[in-house]
Amino acid sequence: MASNGHAAHGHAVANIARAGDTVLVVGPDAEHMIVSSAVLSAASLKTKALVDAGFAEQLPGPINGLVAVRLPHDQPGVVKAVLYALHSRVEFARHPFAAAELVFVARTADKFRLQPALAATGITAAWLQNCLSAAGPAEPAPVFALAVAACLLNDADTFAVACRRLVFEHGGSYVPLARPYLGQELDAARVMAVAMALEETRGKLRLELAGTLATAADYHRLDMELCSCGWYVLGAKGGLAGSGLAVSDISSSALGRCVEAADKVCSDSLQQHCHGAHQYPHVGNMVRERLKFLMKREDGSPCLWCVYQGEPHHMHPGEGERFEKVTNWLREELGRIARV
Repeated sequence: MASNGHAAHGHAVANIARAGDTVLVVGPDAEHMIVSSAVLSAASLKTKALVDAGFAEQLPGPINGLVAVRLPHDQPGVVKAVLYALHSRVEFARHPFAAAELVFVARTADKFRLQPALAATGITAAWLQNCLSAAGPAEPAPVFALAVAACLLNDADTFAVACRRLVFEHGGSYVPLARPYLGQELDAARVMAVAMALEETRGKLRLELAGTLATAADYHRLDMELCSCGWYVLGAKGGLAGSGLAVSDISSSALGRCVEAADKVCSDSLQQHCHGAHQYPHVGNMVRERLKFLMKREDGSPCLWCVYQGEPHHMHPGEGERFEKVTNWLREELGRIARV
């Protein structure tokens, strides 16, 4: 079956065989895929399931030429990309999907249980990462779409990164972000589980920090800075099948970034506070409380040796001396806490 003749009429041709002897023509009708009657007899089980499990029974006897097969949904571009990836034609599957389109890719993979096969190609992870990199900090909708897609694709790493960005960069509510994906053959419970888990996590984060800061304005500034520097790392513990996400333990290796964030918020005032001035006592108290929490969670010793070589790539030029002073103060505080 030649591909060029069909492409000339607006079809999207998906050549899924390396030798070029099997061609699936997707479109132009958004609801059908035009295939050769001989294609599915030699196609993989995954392809048969993706197109139509009852395709052979639907044919009225032997047919030569082309027949139209109804697609499982109205996204022929998604079907074509999935077919490319499943049949190791990764070089042709590098389609610049938008985040919302990747939800349909994930829906297709979830519906036909193709996640492991697609994950093995590496292409879905690349799609997700490309979209995540392209989404700006003021764009919660595409990041939420990527969280849903990663959940359906069982991509725990991308799911955690997308959720972390939503919690750190956007104050909610997350439920409105879920509404466009309800009623689109998606598992509504799983979509809402992502939104509600984000709401819960954001609430826990705010509750955790609210008691240690003096004013709402101070809280907001520190909240945004600490979040952006990664105090908390959201994980996908317990699986992604609707159970939501959990906040992992704060690790001592992240504490240097946290303190640097506090330093940035208060600029030179924090440095002065660390050496006797008291313009921002709530910041010092907050850092002390975080240190105590770390000491309890990590049995004391790990915090002492990991403090704080600093991470130069996180600092702006000229900040090294100030950060060193803050670091020395932290060492002193850790020593006091350890002796108590």
